[in-house]
Amino acid sequence: MRRGARVGTLIMLATKISFMNEMSQIAERVGADIEQVRLGVSADKRLGYHFIYPGCGFGGACFPKDIKALIHTGMVLILLYLIQ
Repeated sequence: MRRGARVGTLIMLATKISFMNEMSQIAERVGADIEQVRLGVSADKRLGYHFIYPGCGFGGACFPKDIKALIHTGMVLILLYLIQ
């Protein structure tokens, strides 16, 4: 897999996990069952049920490094845009 595609895949995974963590916080505050919310979200075939579990974070040897690299790239691009 090309590096750009791999980084994009990791970022999408991080987004899904982060989203479910936020939904878990909201569900807890309003008294909803996060498992029911998760099942409802996963019922949509466009989203699927993989990696939509709330949890303490994400792992993998390259995950933190790749996310930091993407943030850095975004910041560089913003700075380049601003100085043009």
